[in-house]
Amino acid sequence: MEVSGTNGKATLGTLATYGAVVAMALVTITAVWLGTRATVERYAARELQDAKSELENYARTLAGHIERTIGAVDRSLLAIKRDVERGGRVWSEAELAAEHRAHGAFVSVLTVTDARGDIVSSSISPAGASVAGRRHFIELRDGEDTGLVLGLPLRGQASGLWSMHAARRLNARDGSFEGIVSAGLNLDYFTAFYRGIDLGRGGAIEIIGRDGIVRVGDGVREVVPGGLTRDGKLLERIRSGVTHGTDAGMAGADGTPLIRSYYVLDTYPLVVTVAKPEAEALFGLRQYRRHAYGYASGVTLLILLLMASTHFLMRRQRGTQAALSGSEARFKALTELTSDWYWETDAEYRFTLMSAGIAHWRTRSPADYLGKQRWELAFLAPLEGGWERHQETVLQARLPFRDYVVRHTDTDGNVG
Repeated sequence: MEVSGTNGKATLGTLATYGAVVAMALVTITAVWLGTRATVERYAARELQDAKSELENYARTLAGHIERTIGAVDRSLLAIKRDVERGGRVWSEAELAAEHRAHGAFVSVLTVTDARGDIVSSSISPAGASVAGRRHFIELRDGEDTGLVLGLPLRGQASGLWSMHAARRLNARDGSFEGIVSAGLNLDYFTAFYRGIDLGRGGAIEIIGRDGIVRVGDGVREVVPGGLTRDGKLLERIRSGVTHGTDAGMAGADGTPLIRSYYVLDTYPLVVTVAKPEAEALFGLRQYRRHAYGYASGVTLLILLLMASTHFLMRRQRGTQAALSGSEARFKALTELTSDWYWETDAEYRFTLMSAGIAHWRTRSPADYLGKQRWELAFLAPLEGGWERHQETVLQARLPFRDYVVRHTDTDGNVG
């Protein structure tokens, strides 16, 4: 029973140790995954902010480019308007043609009309043609002089190129409507320019009027100049006075998630938007997430392997302990059945254990020996000589010994 109790305590201790190891492993695994998740989330926030900043810079830069490009043409229109309104002088076709050439391929035509919409001077169009039915003419005729008006995009039947008229109202001295001066703007100029910007598969750049009509739709599927933008929320935001911003999670024409930035031009009624697929913008995040979670998985696997190894070693240790306990129990039972006995001593050769077999024939109990060195016991004496030689062997040389015979006197004075 004594051996079984000791083995049970050892088993409970081993189980407690193993439980502590398992708990520590689970805590470590949890900490690794929570730490990895937090790190990935911080990296994702930085990556998203970097992507937004990139698109915002694109939108701001392109808005400035549009302002400068249209602004150069608008200065020509203002010069023509000034000569008509102040001195009543309409530029000749030669003057308009020279101004036209100065703007290169971006301008397709410069035109001056009278109040009926008939062309009175043009850089290329014949006099007498009419623009009375065009939207930009009607808007300037029926409205006030509010600045530059942008017409609807039109596609040339022969060239296939998209263009848009930018026009200003001409006023008589009494403020009444006297006609318009307009320039045809080649929208494909912007399209060709934007194709040099790599926004990835599904990326898009749009130039939208504040009226919601798309003027340029490079890279946008199923959206052509002249159509209404699908982004009604963007128009609401612009009309509320928010002149720039960035949104994530926007759905493209084909359902692709996009990050989209927009910027409202300061001078002209246009908005430029720049969109990039989230998969392209956050490519670095996907790489980082894969590496981070791969690392966490590797650490988890290593911990599980260590736990399995620990379990195997502890099972092996329990088996060894059980075998040793059984061997000790059998040895003890055997010695108690015979007249033999055994003992154990500490480093100073004091008895720490004396088997009960001593009592079979020496009328001595184990308690008579415990805590004492053999040369301190009066009932023990070497058969030959004294203890000095034996002490030299065990105390000084620390050598093993055997066949060392001593005389033993029992409680009745018998010597054996």
